[in-house]
Amino acid sequence: MNNYTRKLLKCALKRECCRGAFIIWFIVLFGLSSIPGKIDPQIKILLADKIAHVIYFSIGSTALMLTLSQHPSRHYSLPILFLACIAMAGVVGAFDEWHQTFTPNRDGNSPGDFLANLTGGALGFCAGLWGKKRIISSS
Repeated sequence: MNNYTRKLLKCALKRECCRGAFIIWFIVLFGLSSIPGKIDPQIKILLADKIAHVIYFSIGSTALMLTLSQHPSRHYSLPILFLACIAMAGVVGAFDEWHQTFTPNRDGNSPGDFLANLTGGALGFCAGLWGKKRIISSS
């Protein structure tokens, strides 16, 4: 990675940007959960749905992890950061599943989706850790 790219990524991964990304992520999630499902019969590709949940929640978890890990006056330990990412994925995931029960033609309260959200939370923690070590903390 060249020096210009590293500086650009370092700027993009600063705490303020990550906090904004997390807020936007949550708002978009609420919007996506509000879209009614299709009425016509369709072939459900269950694995694709779970992969989408994992990817989307890993993005939110990465933003949260990078926000918390760059706190100006507190140093959170890795176990605390990991638990924060999992807790966020669990709470927001449960809210999202509950919210979908009020959306026409959508299924809510899916244990599979909830587990995919938690998996995304864990993967997002790992991605945030990698980003912090490789990009933010390196000179």
